[in-house]
Amino acid sequence: ILLNELKRQTDNSKELSEIYFIEAHIYEHQEQFEQMFFALKAALLENPKHNEALERLWLCVELSRNYEESIILHEEILDKDPYSYIAWYNLGHANAYLGNYSEAIEAFEFAFVIKEDFEFAYRDCAELCFEIKLYRKALKYYQEILEHFEPDSELLLRIGQCYQFLNSTNTARTFYMRALKLDPLNDEVFFHIGLCYALEEKWKSAIKSYEKAIRIEDKQEEYLAALAAAYYAINEATKAEKYWKKAIGVAPEQSAYWVQLARFLMQTDRGEEALAFLEEAEHFSAGSDLMYCRIACLFATGKRQEAIYWLGEALHEDFEMHRALFELLPELERDIDVINLITAYMA
Repeated sequence: ILLNELKRQTDNSKELSEIYFIEAHIYEHQEQFEQMFFALKAALLENPKHNEALERLWLCVELSRNYEESIILHEEILDKDPYSYIAWYNLGHANAYLGNYSEAIEAFEFAFVIKEDFEFAYRDCAELCFEIKLYRKALKYYQEILEHFEPDSELLLRIGQCYQFLNSTNTARTFYMRALKLDPLNDEVFFHIGLCYALEEKWKSAIKSYEKAIRIEDKQEEYLAALAAAYYAINEATKAEKYWKKAIGVAPEQSAYWVQLARFLMQTDRGEEALAFLEEAEHFSAGSDLMYCRIACLFATGKRQEAIYWLGEALHEDFEMHRALFELLPELERDIDVINLITAYMA
């Protein structure tokens, strides 16, 4: 009531903006985030240069999910104040959430061009580029962060990953080693060093790096599965099986690890065991990859009629996944019955 009275008594935009800002604080305290958004909007329409309101707005947008409204509002603010780096930054986040990635990157770029020491804008822009696999662009911005700000282990890890994904494994390892100097217990760095060695088929070096990662963090299924694959590559099947089972034990809901174990068992002429594991997998996980893996196992163990029946079901459920069948059993690409059935579902 007092705030409403104050609104009626003033015709000064800055004072009115401040009243709306105080009102937004009250709504935030009451966890009424929709009302908080509209109070901040009113504050900014009265005074687009109210940086405190802009700073609170992004949190409010995340909590209220008003992403479309946020874009409209920030574009209106930028029409009045095109050099508002916080408005560009907020606009970048809203566009990123809605999948407008090009617009988001452009908005982040405007934010740090306007304010050269705006580290959050650099980092969020680089992270978005990384997430959408624009590794060269991400690398450019990570390098700019490295030039302008104090490096940390996570930044050096990201730069290493960019080089790794661009197949420059030696350069990647250089940055990983720099990351370890800043954080010797960064398990993710050791894991990625292992991945670089794996890309080069230096399996024993990969194993050492994976084991270091696992000593730091032994409940990361990705590390365990990578170690299993590395042991399999050097024909240590017992250890490979052990670590695939450990990966499944950590994350039984992840179908990929059941498929990897089943593939391993098929490749070591243990198709019946693979089928048994895939039946067990159905209690924990679901996915078309499991269905196609089971079909491959049925073919591999001579259960052809059953395999053909389930292939029809799988094609009906998820036709696009059928390529996985050929990855598991390449000889099926020359199986006339399989090809005819797939062709029938193409129509």
